[in-house]
Amino acid sequence: MFKKSKTDNYYLYSTEVENFFISDFMTKAPGEYVKAYLLALMFAQLGASVDNESIKRQLAMSDDEIEDCWAYWESLGIIKRSNASDSSYDVELVNLRELIGTPKLCEEHIESALDEKALSQLYKEIQKATGRMIELREMQEIVSWINDYNLSPELIVFCYKYCASKRKSSAFRYVGAVLRDWKDKGIKTADEAEDFLGENDSRFGIYRAIFSELGFSRNPTAEEKRIMNEWIDKYNYTQRDVLQACKQTAAISNPNIKYVDAVLRNTKGKDPEKENKESVAIRINRLYEEIRKENEEKTKANRAAVFRKIPSIEAILREQSELSIKQTQAMLRRDSASLKAAKERAEELARKRKELLLQAGFEANALDSIYSCAKCKDTGVTEDGSPCSCYGEKLEKINVEE
Repeated sequence: MFKKSKTDNYYLYSTEVENFFISDFMTKAPGEYVKAYLLALMFAQLGASVDNESIKRQLAMSDDEIEDCWAYWESLGIIKRSNASDSSYDVELVNLRELIGTPKLCEEHIESALDEKALSQLYKEIQKATGRMIELREMQEIVSWINDYNLSPELIVFCYKYCASKRKSSAFRYVGAVLRDWKDKGIKTADEAEDFLGENDSRFGIYRAIFSELGFSRNPTAEEKRIMNEWIDKYNYTQRDVLQACKQTAAISNPNIKYVDAVLRNTKGKDPEKENKESVAIRINRLYEEIRKENEEKTKANRAAVFRKIPSIEAILREQSELSIKQTQAMLRRDSASLKAAKERAEELARKRKELLLQAGFEANALDSIYSCAKCKDTGVTEDGSPCSCYGEKLEKINVEE
């Protein structure tokens, strides 16, 4: 007889996820909804008694967000809610193997309130705002923002422009995170977003600079914001004053806002030498700006060289962009024949583009944007808004130079 020892530690087990969920549902759903589903699936397979409150705490979701999440999955037929009361209900995760082939799961789960012409125009405006082509997966995510969050196309375009110019990242996951935050704050139009940013974004920039100086990768708590607001509004400390105080946390093992607060309150005057020093955060941001500018120039030079030698390749790029839009439109119409034709043509163009480049003596990726760090695209921030590993490398370099 063979036996295997058991453990009470849930996290030493594995969770089985149907490939059908990954291929047909995960790729189209909002990221937070996927996290909630997988967490619930893990607990369900373990037979653990876990409620919505636990899911919300672990994922930092609000009551409305978790409600919207289960309503979304229920509308697709992969969960059922039962035994509902005023404050709770049970969530049953459906076995997808039993449903494959049913009409409910044979449909493409992508719809849009916009017609094809309006959606096509939206994609073109986003491409203009970001300076890059958007691909099929991003197009599907944009449709989900319109459907799931009831956001206007004007607000989505405004958010892309804002993220590209102010946050230095137009990655769709990052844009989606900003849009969700605006939705939670009740912002529904571009005018409302502009008013909100006018009042809050400069202050957010100060929070970010302070936390960057302290080495924090999280958002400030309400109490930390209150203290930082006092420094600026009540005591009239400049940002430079605060950042210089932050530097003194290097002497303690656990830097924190209250320590900085004590430093500021105990400071009797200003050190002229320190006054003239730029903050580490500013220096790192300047480094990234220089890197982006240098790589943008290299990218432009590469593309100009390709276009001079292979003029026909510009038409291929235009058609590839148009095909991405056609694929989304075909999915909206559930037109499998048109979708297949668009995919085949896209594959044909990709092969032709590669062949032309190689025949002319270029690398296959000669038209791609150049980045020193592919993970964050030279912004220091990854798609989910967290600091990139290359940020730490630059911080270390500056510390060595000092």
